[in-house]
Amino acid sequence: MSCSSETSCGGGRGIPSKCVCGLPTIIFTSKTQDNPGRPFFRCASKRDDHFFKWVEDAVLEEVEELKDVSLKIKSEADEFKEMLLKTKSEVEEFKTVIGDVMEAQMWSKKEIWKLKIMIKVFFSWAFFMSICVVFLMFRKANAKKLVLGY
Repeated sequence: MSCSSETSCGGGRGIPSKCVCGLPTIIFTSKTQDNPGRPFFRCASKRDDHFFKWVEDAVLEEVEELKDVSLKIKSEADEFKEMLLKTKSEVEEFKTVIGDVMEAQMWSKKEIWKLKIMIKVFFSWAFFMSICVVFLMFRKANAKKLVLGY
């Protein structure tokens, strides 16, 4: 297989580092009348049937690949920016929810404190009433003994 000066053989897209045979590629300069001084890649073995590619074609392919990669990165960056904005809004929502929970917690603590006070007052009142009832019972019992002992 022989490569013409207008086509590339083997290698693939972009700037080649190795020939299809595995040897490195080297840049040579054309000395033909049709392409004087035009750089090209060729196999280090200098056999035309292994590999040939114009440098500007390789660079153009490389730029096209980088353009595709650049567009993909831009697209991913836009997606990341959208996710970041969504995350920021979710964080603000969570802050609001946390604030509401903290407010409810404070209200609950106040209610528990009020209930503790009410329980203490109730038991104090019940204790006082029990003492009063016992006192009245003993007083009546003592009064009856005096009457009965007459």
